[in-house]
Amino acid sequence: MRLAALVLCITLLAHIAGATTVVYAPTDVIAANADIVVIGTVRQRRIVEADNGVFGIWTEYEFTITRGTDDEQVWLRLPGGQTDTRTLVVPGVPELTVGSDYLLMLEEVTPTSVGATNGTYFVPMGLGQGVWTLSASDTGITATQMPVAVVDTHGMPLTSPLNTMPLETLWEVVVEVRHEQ
Repeated sequence: MRLAALVLCITLLAHIAGATTVVYAPTDVIAANADIVVIGTVRQRRIVEADNGVFGIWTEYEFTITRGTDDEQVWLRLPGGQTDTRTLVVPGVPELTVGSDYLLMLEEVTPTSVGATNGTYFVPMGLGQGVWTLSASDTGITATQMPVAVVDTHGMPLTSPLNTMPLETLWEVVVEVRHEQ
């Protein structure tokens, strides 16, 4: 009964907020639970329709990786996008920009969970909580976590903390928590 009430509450809050809502997790927890953490640049973006017989429009992002894995590229496949005839909007799913740099805390997913029949795909942990935009400043590179609608473990809405820090500080957190595993 409590679980049903929690699900109903989260569903209503997400509907009212007009966004997908996820449980808040601190950055170190997200980094520790990610399959990979990488820094990279969006090389290309393309819209695809599900190729496994499931309805859906997906946005694929190809990242050129500069740090975090030996792989030269990583593919993200996120729900939503626009074709010539259809549009699918999924509130809360991050929209990334070609040519921009990001730190990504990613979970590897099965191809069928993202409307594909094969391939290796990743999704950000906690939606935007696992995506940090990188921007250059006079003092170095700053990392800013994407905002997302979050709730606490009891389903109560929280204001998503807009974390901003030097990239090297964030990377130190990532290395420390992943080294402890």
